[in-house]
Amino acid sequence: VLDLGCASGQSLEYLYKKGASEVWGIDISEEQIKKAKERLPQFKENLYISPMESEVEIPNNYFDYIISIFSIGYTSDLLKTFSNAYKYLNDSGELIVSWTHPFYYCLDIIDNKVIVNKSYFCENGEKITKGPDKIILAQKNLMISTIINIARKANFYVDALLEEETVFKDDVNGYKSTFWRKEKTENCPSTIIFKFKKLKP
Repeated sequence: VLDLGCASGQSLEYLYKKGASEVWGIDISEEQIKKAKERLPQFKENLYISPMESEVEIPNNYFDYIISIFSIGYTSDLLKTFSNAYKYLNDSGELIVSWTHPFYYCLDIIDNKVIVNKSYFCENGEKITKGPDKIILAQKNLMISTIINIARKANFYVDALLEEETVFKDDVNGYKSTFWRKEKTENCPSTIIFKFKKLKP
């Protein structure tokens, strides 16, 4: 398994405990990769500091699964990211990508009412800082068609697409988010998940 945007390696640790024989990860944050190596010392040579759009010296045509969990919208070049994934993935492998549902980004709550406050068609990046070392990234609200069409240019096709209802509590361990709100998820899925497979050459 290869994780694009692996952060501190929590997902990789979970998958290793569930039976993955090898785990590999790429993340732009030096601090996050340091934590991932501490979490997974037996795989420290498989963890790379790099933007996901940059090609890394890892095996090609190798991985059974490539995952990207809430990371794909931070890439500066989605086509390069998908093209790299195509090289790394073996012919029967699967690329699984999750991201915040693009319509969920458009929702807001004003006077206890859920409203559409942004255009779905606006894909402009919003600068944010991420990780303990405050890496500056542009977070993009990518339309569903953008993700699918760019994946197709990289020779992937959609094998499955999930837009399931999300059940949120009002707070998690005392923290109440202003973005992740139960009222919004009653009207729109918070997450979209794509499963891509390689088209045959």
